[in-house]
Amino acid sequence: MAETVTLKVSNITCMDCVTHIAAAATRVGAQKVSGNVTQRTVKVVYEPDRVDLAAIVQAVETAGYHVESTI
Repeated sequence: MAETVTLKVSNITCMDCVTHIAAAATRVGAQKVSGNVTQRTVKVVYEPDRVDLAAIVQAVETAGYHVESTI
């Protein structure tokens, strides 16, 4: 069953950032990614049986973004 998590990402400054984050997260198995630049958050839908949340966070950070926390 899919789960949704919101990541607080400190250095989102534009929609291109959201696009880069979405690409990184989907490469490791996230199903859907959407972002809010104003709130500096990214909502990720993923299947915990298929991908670990830590792998998604690592992919986002490897792409150059700092995940402060999950909400």
